[in-house]
Parts: sequence; C-alpha cells; structure tokens
Amino acid sequence: MEKSMITTNFFPIENQDFIIPIYKRECNDQETKKNFPFSVKVFKLTTDNSIEAKNFFITFDEQNGFIDTTIPSSDNRNLTIWYLSYLVKQKCDFLKLSCKIGNDFKNIIDFQMKKTELGQESICIIPSYQNKKYGIILDYHFFKNKDVPFSIEIQKKSLSLDHSGRSNKNYYSDKFDKINFFSFISF
Repeated sequence: MEKSMITTNFFPIENQDFIIPIYKRECNDQETKKNFPFSVKVFKLTTDNSIEAKNFFITFDEQNGFIDTTIPSSDNRNLTIWYLSYLVKQKCDFLKLSCKIGNDFKNIIDFQMKKTELGQESICIIPSYQNKKYGIILDYHFFKNKDVPFSIEIQKKSLSLDHSGRSNKNYYSDKFDKINFFSFISF
C-alpha cells in the first residue's frame, strides 16, 4: 500500500535547535508582571547551578535590572513559541505590514489582506509546536464588521459558501489559494 502525504498548513522551521537571546530577572514574591511597562512574561527556567526550575521575568528587549543571556530552543517550549511570535512581529515591522498581535495567552498574528464594507480578510500566523517540531500555522479568516448583519455575502467571504451561494466544496483549496497568495506577496 502506498503511503499518502497530506499537506497541512503547518510549516516546520528548518533549524529546530537554535539559541534564543533573552533578558531575564528572577521573580520575587512581591512583584508581578504588571509592574513592568514593557512586554514581559514569566517562565520557569533552570539556572546553571541548579536542577530546580525557578520563575523568571523574560523579555527580548534590553531592560534595566535584567540579565542578558541565551537559552537553547529546547529548554522551554512556550518561551520558544513566544520567541517565534516576536520574530514574526519584528519581520512585520521591518516590512511595514499591517498586523494585529494576539494577547498574552495567544501568540497569533493577524495580517489584514483586504478590507471592505463587510469586514476584513486576514491571514493568521500562529507559531506552534507539533510532531516534535517548531513551526508556524497559516490560516485564512474573515472578520465581519460589528455593524454588518450576518448574510450570504459574509458566508462567501468566510469561504463557507462558494461564489454562487452554494455549499463550498472547494473550501480547502480556496483557503489554500488565499494562504499561497499571502505567502507570495509578503515573505
């Protein structure tokens, strides 16, 4: 029996073992991340002298009171995913792309592709860890404007209906086309 390959929208990065430059500061009981006016998260890391993991405030930008260091990508999966989000955001800023970043719990970056009176077409980039590999998930999404009522046109933009208003039998290939167009024009 021939083995079939299924192509998904997960794209693993080539080099899985890399070094992450960070700035860290050990947490004490009185401090919370709300005390910092910049992007900081708390992660458990082991120190050089200990097997036991401790909580550290982590950021990727230089800050007073933080120690400049590096860690391997294999040390903390969630930190590595956050770092991949940071790199995508840096690339967006460099290319001057319009994007919206998720919150503290979701490392999602939405790129606005096309805006209409109905809403906006977006490509979502989601850094992820799947099948023991780091990579990104690319996905298409249509965000309906809040003041626009739900309609057949919204369903067409969302790809759930085809251009004739019928069930979209080409949903996955249409989504693939949107993602391919984005990757062609952006990166």
